[in-house]
Amino acid sequence: MVTGFFFNPPRLWAACSQVFATRVFRRAADEAGYLKTWPKSMETVCACLIVLNTFCWGWVMFVLADQAVPVVNVACRIVIEACREWRNG
Repeated sequence: MVTGFFFNPPRLWAACSQVFATRVFRRAADEAGYLKTWPKSMETVCACLIVLNTFCWGWVMFVLADQAVPVVNVACRIVIEACREWRNG
């Protein structure tokens, strides 16, 4: 879940969907010999991770778009002016 949070959001979503859909078993066994499961509080943790991850990636996309728009705008002006010069002469 940590690698999914920082590097690969689909991996985080896949891990969280397993937590929401089924019980996740640990390797440790309880006193009766049954495998222990993750506590229900992990669903809250997963929901918080997904929301936080969405905000973080949204902020990254906003910053990248904010930095890229002026560059793309200048490039479009150059192309438009080149097309006008080509058409006129």
